[in-house]
Amino acid sequence: MLEQNIFSPELCLLSSNKKGIVFSIERYAIHDGPGIRTLVYLKGCPLRCLWCANPEGQKASAELVYFEEKCIGCGKCIKACPENAASLIKGRLVTDYRRCKACGECVRVCPTGARYIYGKYMTVQEIVEICKKDLSYYRRTEGGVTLSGGEPTYQYEFALAILKSCKENYINTAIETSGFCSWEKLRNILSYTDYVLYDLKHMDPVEHKKLAGVSNNLILNNLKKASKMGKPIFIRVPVIPNFNDSLGNIEAMVSFIKIIKNNNNIVAINLLPYHEYGKGKYTRLQRVYSLNNIKPPSNNDVNRIKRKIENAGPEVKIGG
Repeated sequence: MLEQNIFSPELCLLSSNKKGIVFSIERYAIHDGPGIRTLVYLKGCPLRCLWCANPEGQKASAELVYFEEKCIGCGKCIKACPENAASLIKGRLVTDYRRCKACGECVRVCPTGARYIYGKYMTVQEIVEICKKDLSYYRRTEGGVTLSGGEPTYQYEFALAILKSCKENYINTAIETSGFCSWEKLRNILSYTDYVLYDLKHMDPVEHKKLAGVSNNLILNNLKKASKMGKPIFIRVPVIPNFNDSLGNIEAMVSFIKIIKNNNNIVAINLLPYHEYGKGKYTRLQRVYSLNNIKPPSNNDVNRIKRKIENAGPEVKIGG
């Protein structure tokens, strides 16, 4: 059930003081919802997609990253670390992430910006005040605020409080979600959302688990329910060569879209071709990137998928 009296001073104060962890706020964005938008990236995600371009958004905690190309080997970070997590091994700076508490002391003393902390705790009020700076742009372009991640529903109460506060300030809202959460949580969040950007990665539950770490049963069931709420939905499909671009998967997706589009609120299908922009982040986080042998799909391959999905009825666009 939706909370009542959301505009009462007491509830507004509680919401504005609520804290969560954010890894980026991007202003003047034009690809994640209509108009000019502010993207608020929340940390934490229950999925582990092999192609994830924002691995810094997976863990719901602060993380240290290391830009080796900026490092001059001065050793100041080694002396500053209270956990003795940094050391020089054969002339190369190495961080023991089992010890690192992401306190930021090494970041503070680094003269070249080779070290950085992803993740900052912020209140709802702090976030909304940043967003309010662009109210005039939102109104002129029918834009607003989009919650992304990570997975915004992973920080459910924080995400809900941000959306409520945006609505209190007459700001249009959107959410980019995998749909992997309880229906109750998703329903409550969508009640304060004007647009829904819903990821659809693979139609087979077994393959989906191989690619993203979880089955898609909950995701598909939630999308069916969300399509009945009357919210405009943009379905976002990553195109990953040799993983989800097969004819069988595309046909299964078309069949599913035909079922839910009868609710008349599927605005468009956005095909998001695989790219390698996030690959360097894995090195900086000392993680293994699994798709080193995969290249971005050709224009012909993406257009082939576009034509196939267009048979389901909704408009199909390439890109966000």
